[in-house]
Amino acid sequence: MAKTSTTTKKRATKKTSKSPTSRKPAQPKKTVSEETVVVQTTLSPVPDVQTVQKAVQDGKKTDPETALVQKRRVVNDLFQRGLAAHQAGQIDDAIRLYSAALRQNPDQPDVWNNLGVALRRSKRFAAALIAYRRAADLRPENAGLWSNMGNCLREMMRFDEALAAHKKAIELDDTIKSHTFNTGLVYRDLNKFSEALGYFNRALAMDPEYVDANWDSALAHLALGDYAKGWAGYETRRQLADNPIRPLDSAPEWDGKGDLRGKRLLLRAEQGFGDMIQFARFIPLVAKRAAHIIVECRKELMPIMRTVSGVGAVVEKGRALPEFDLHVPLLSLPHVLGIGEADLKK
Repeated sequence: MAKTSTTTKKRATKKTSKSPTSRKPAQPKKTVSEETVVVQTTLSPVPDVQTVQKAVQDGKKTDPETALVQKRRVVNDLFQRGLAAHQAGQIDDAIRLYSAALRQNPDQPDVWNNLGVALRRSKRFAAALIAYRRAADLRPENAGLWSNMGNCLREMMRFDEALAAHKKAIELDDTIKSHTFNTGLVYRDLNKFSEALGYFNRALAMDPEYVDANWDSALAHLALGDYAKGWAGYETRRQLADNPIRPLDSAPEWDGKGDLRGKRLLLRAEQGFGDMIQFARFIPLVAKRAAHIIVECRKELMPIMRTVSGVGAVVEKGRALPEFDLHVPLLSLPHVLGIGEADLKK
């Protein structure tokens, strides 16, 4: 589960010309490491930076052992404050604090990883990838770091590298369901649905109630033409964090088995325009079984829905609903009607 440069370009300004003798000799360019680029993602001062700098300077005046202890305290303080900012959703502050901690001590895989997470959340994928790689370099045996790197590479559409990173994570720890699931997502993005389904099934073997794996498994089944499993699994959308189906307790939901003769059936809207239009093709099938079909949809789609065969009434989504006896989400019709390949070819 954007390309942002780690440096800021300034607009060039015109300067008055100088005589050749007044020009300074060209200086050799300094090589800047990738990790330096990342920790300098922002040079804005962190809160209480003067206090931090003073603690570092004071540490330099003491004996080496005491100085090391003081420096560790400073670094840990910066990291903890960065973590608190991160958890509070203050991503820019978190990036500044993590970067400040790394400027004091760059050999901290946990800080590099958290910096990568924060940068990825702010859509700065190139910088995030550098941070993840540095974390994995410092702690190559940690499967989670490789998985994070794979997720970042996937968002950058560098799928071959993403697969390599995710498979490395599985190699290091094959008991974590998300590592296997994330590998399946890359194969899905590559339209390799059989391979994707294999990884989703492995994740489900670890946790049969794994909602995301059940959902993406359903999509893979549909892509492969296994409609019975696909439509049944498509109902998993009700369990997703962004469940598009709002509760409606004023009448029972139709399961496809009850007799619709003499009944008023409400077909409920849930997702975007495209889905509504695509699934409207199933309305005539259910209209043959019900006395009256009511379609709920967005205002913009009301003229189109009125032209669909079998529709008796159309109501705007969000408005008061007319009386009805049963309801069902429009996108659940293929499942409750048992739609298969032959039906789709008609």
